[in-house]
Amino acid sequence: MFLQYSADHSSLTARLGYSDFSYRGSYPYLDASLGHYLNFDDTRGQTLDGELSYQWRGGMHRVVAGVSFSRDLQASQKNFNSVPAASLGTTDVDINTQVNRSALFVQDTLQLHESLTLSLGLRLDSATGQDDTTSPRLGAIWQVAPDWTLKFLTGRAYRSPNAYEAQFGNATSYLSNPSLQSETVHNYFSKPVPIEELEKLLLQTEVHSVT
Repeated sequence: MFLQYSADHSSLTARLGYSDFSYRGSYPYLDASLGHYLNFDDTRGQTLDGELSYQWRGGMHRVVAGVSFSRDLQASQKNFNSVPAASLGTTDVDINTQVNRSALFVQDTLQLHESLTLSLGLRLDSATGQDDTTSPRLGAIWQVAPDWTLKFLTGRAYRSPNAYEAQFGNATSYLSNPSLQSETVHNYFSKPVPIEELEKLLLQTEVHSVT
């Protein structure tokens, strides 16, 4: 569902969504002692998410601010076999770890000059079982000449682990990691762009907290 209200120099936008995912699978295996058996996956996920944002334009500023959220209504993951788990030296999986996420964000795009635009942004993310994380962003676009534009972007991106990454485990081939922390990625990007000429690209990415 999407709603929007607009006035002369501002607008208010609301979005609400629902997603439903299910997966079932069966996989044949052959064990030297047990013979043929089947392994089963049974997964169901339901999520409610939404966002409310406000945009204002005035003078040299274009400001966007808002909140967003995501709520797991169900995050069921099951894995089991047609033979007792103990006979395989493993355990059945039956988890339903639900994660709630929320965020606050603000960004100001400033038209400092007809040839120079500056963008400043900040986002605060919160998720169940994770530390709050702030992600800043800075961007600049400078039209050096009619046929040249210089772009510079730097920022940090964030992603919290999902239930499969942190909780799924059967004590043998899959090990759960409940203490798994969020990922952060730092980007530095600059690009001088001549029209109809070869682009020169400089891109640096730093990834942290990936285990």
